[in-house]
Amino acid sequence: CGLGVVGGLPRVFALAQSCTVVFKRAGDHGDPQALPQRGSSNRPRDMTIEVVYDSEGIEVDEILDATVRLNYTGAKERTGMVIADIGVPTGFATVGSSLSALVDAGVVSRVDLAGRKVVFYLDALRRLEPVEFTFRMKALYPVRSEGPVSRVYEYYDVEVQAYHCHLPVRVTEPRSEEHTSELQSRTNL
Repeated sequence: CGLGVVGGLPRVFALAQSCTVVFKRAGDHGDPQALPQRGSSNRPRDMTIEVVYDSEGIEVDEILDATVRLNYTGAKERTGMVIADIGVPTGFATVGSSLSALVDAGVVSRVDLAGRKVVFYLDALRRLEPVEFTFRMKALYPVRSEGPVSRVYEYYDVEVQAYHCHLPVRVTEPRSEEHTSELQSRTNL
């Protein structure tokens, strides 16, 4: 993941590695040197986000678990409402039952689908009490998907935010039983 300034505004772009980009205050936008990259900063971080997939490569029709970790480290004891926009890789569809289970369990207060992202609403985050949850996505077709960008921010103070760039995910055609048997017979020689 990288961060650059285009037309005076910061832009996040994906490269071949995963990273976390953190903004502490919106006033940093004009100075690209002031924008911390890869999760490092000379200033205290107010919010962090990490999204981890349980695999970097799966077959069509298989399920990919995405674990989201959010942490508020700012000065207040707790935030107001927090929004986590989690990117969905190209070629995947979310598993609705995994999203509704998070709402039913009270982990998140609401979930919306918006294009290629899932929007999770959390009532608040307590300082230094990380929240972690997992949802599922199904691989729809073969693709090498660039990792999407995810963002978490405090709804009433959008200056408190963080970004995460995912690693690419590869989806392959399912192997036929005949192909699998052939591979097994070769390894038994």
